[in-house]
Amino acid sequence: MLLILSISAFLNPIEYSPKFNPDLFILMGGTVFLIIAMFTGKRKKLDRWESLLLLSFYLIYTSYLVSKEM
Repeated sequence: MLLILSISAFLNPIEYSPKFNPDLFILMGGTVFLIIAMFTGKRKKLDRWESLLLLSFYLIYTSYLVSKEM
């Protein structure tokens, strides 16, 4: 997939839209939270509350995106 996307973008450049900035910040924040949550603690795994937090944030953000499109 990455090879196909990069070749097609090379042939026909994709224009970047600043409206993707909030989504990128949310993605970076979730990634940082996941890395911190996985490497802290005794077991080096996600605890149930961390998993529940990630799942609830995903559901809230997905419902926000759906409601924004309606």
